[in-house]
Amino acid sequence: MHNVENVDLWHFEDDLFSAMKNKEESKKYILSFLIAEMQNKRIELKRPLTDEEVVSVLSKIIKQQEDT
Repeated sequence: MHNVENVDLWHFEDDLFSAMKNKEESKKYILSFLIAEMQNKRIELKRPLTDEEVVSVLSKIIKQQEDT
């Protein structure tokens, strides 16, 4: 069962459950953070994200990681 409105996030959620099942802690952390950021953006915009907005969120996360 998927609890996100955007179909594009389903894949990430499935990967998260797989990482949890396989005890892949770093993958679980990254996917949890990614899903949370996308859900926050969706809430902010009050609509599902477009592909471009998903890419924008991913780019922001990558930039933040590179800066640290």
